Amino acid sequence: MTASTPHRASKFRRTWNKFHTYITKPQNAILLALGIILTITTVFPMYTIVRDTVRLHPGSIDSQANAVASQSEVLGTTLTSYNWKNLFTANITTRIGRERVTRSVASIYLWIPLLNSVLISIFSCFGAILYGGVFAYLVTRTNLKFKKYLSSIFIFPYIMPQWTLAVMWQNLFNSNAVTGGNDGLFVALFNVYMPKWWCEGIFPVSVVLAIHYAPFAYILIGGIFRNMDANLEEAATILNTPRWKTFFRITLPLVKPAILSTILLVFSSAMGSYPIPHYLKLATLSTQYVGMSSNRAGQASILAVIMMLFGFLILIVNQQITSGRKNFTTVTGKSGQSSIVNLGALKYVFSFLFVFLTLFTGIMPIILFAIETFLPNPGDYSFITHGIAGHTTTKWWLTSENLTENGMYGQKGILYNSDIWRAFGGTFLVAICCALLAGTIGTLIGYCVSKNRRSKWASYVNNMAFLPYLMPSLAVGVAFFVFGSGVGIYNTFLLLILAGTVKYIPFASRSALNSMMQISGEIEEAAIIQDIPWWKRMTQIIIPIQKTSIISGFLLPFMTCLRELTLFMLLCGQGKIITTMLGYFDEMGLYAFSSGINLILIILILIFNAIVNKLTGASIDSGIGGRS
Repeated sequence: MTASTPHRASKFRRTWNKFHTYITKPQNAILLALGIILTITTVFPMYTIVRDTVRLHPGSIDSQANAVASQSEVLGTTLTSYNWKNLFTANITTRIGRERVTRSVASIYLWIPLLNSVLISIFSCFGAILYGGVFAYLVTRTNLKFKKYLSSIFIFPYIMPQWTLAVMWQNLFNSNAVTGGNDGLFVALFNVYMPKWWCEGIFPVSVVLAIHYAPFAYILIGGIFRNMDANLEEAATILNTPRWKTFFRITLPLVKPAILSTILLVFSSAMGSYPIPHYLKLATLSTQYVGMSSNRAGQASILAVIMMLFGFLILIVNQQITSGRKNFTTVTGKSGQSSIVNLGALKYVFSFLFVFLTLFTGIMPIILFAIETFLPNPGDYSFITHGIAGHTTTKWWLTSENLTENGMYGQKGILYNSDIWRAFGGTFLVAICCALLAGTIGTLIGYCVSKNRRSKWASYVNNMAFLPYLMPSLAVGVAFFVFGSGVGIYNTFLLLILAGTVKYIPFASRSALNSMMQISGEIEEAAIIQDIPWWKRMTQIIIPIQKTSIISGFLLPFMTCLRELTLFMLLCGQGKIITTMLGYFDEMGLYAFSSGINLILIILILIFNAIVNKLTGASIDSGIGGRS
């Protein structure tokens, strides 16, 4: 016993010395701390959703299952399988006309919304890759005209709030005869009534999502087209390979990783999209969750769990793809620039086609939102046929008193409405805090992972930081909604900042990691030899070298947070931040207020994007070919 005691002490001492040596390196200590923090802030909210699926919720339909629990048990703390059984096995009887129809709960609340969510995700992936990929090829590999203008305007749909194109679609194609309400601009101009499948449902949702996420495909695929090794195509040319065969056998395989990355990002984002299906009236998992959260809270959490499982599945597929990429080597050929394809007369056809499309998707929403705020009855474009006199008003902007007449419902005009500007202030507070926290944490993650790139712990921290990005936004929002309600911070800026930080850390971490990997370790080693402390090495060596990428890691969360709705809509009441006020004004019938808020948001985001480009030289589309 006495002999084993020193042995145990020496083993403990060796373990302690290894740990002490490991922890004395700043990158290791930071990585350990961030790994623990990310695990708590990411995993625990997800755990609360899973736990919520086996609880009874007072005030909801779950409470009807009180007989399942004994009389001594308390609602809200009882664990039960009722929610799962009811969702998958129960039936509902509804009246359709004079007949009573019995349908399963699962088909109404789960299977149909799940099918719709998967379909719009697949269709939007296909549309985004087709639209964005073709545009990327034309900009980078052909003599397309107006490249600078087209490249800048093409990314507008992603910079603008997600629901912008959905609202514009309504304003263009809705009609009183088909969808109810006012006739849209298309009816006013051409007297043509579009069918309902065109105005609402899977088709318009898929088209709008594809347009919104097409910049993903443009950025990812265009970057590969721009930087593609010219040796491969030149070798095929020397060997007299037909151009079509070169494209399908060489060019496309090189672009395959970017296409797969686009599919993963678009699929996960579309799966959790709420505003577009909501405005275009399609039942999806996200819209169904919002509809069920009050009267079927436990079963709504099951939908959130299903959305989370899609996020985990996408992460696994992403890991498999990135770990198994192929390399290509030339057999013959010489180095040179990628050849530019001469489109001939078609360059004018494609140029004007994309000028028209980008005008429709980038400029038209701003114009329509501005027009809506000056119409007495927003959505009514009868002034086109009857003249503008008497068909415009400034009351939505300039009313300085609380009026109940003229459709104002006791609201002041936008410029005098303190509730709106207070909500804008809340939005800026959340955006600034999220940008500072997510940018700082993401930069530290990028630095530490680059220093420990072969470490399993570094790989875990990197995956844990990236997981919230692959999770549907609504699923992340639900996780923090349940978590925040449980710990008593619901409807506080703290909860909004916490959720936003966790969701936006991937923006900064990926940007920082890519830039840190380019810095030679010898630079910092030279500073270490001269006993320069870590904080000084970061602030005076590392950060100045990669300041553009690091600044982008702060600014992307800021601009994204300004237009975020899906993530925050469940975490606070109406009026806390500006995006949550849109639903309130729509419910009140104050559509001009919604259009005005959308217009202000779009202009602010575009101004901040222009300022960022001017100050840092960074641009979302720079380096792809649009600036040439």
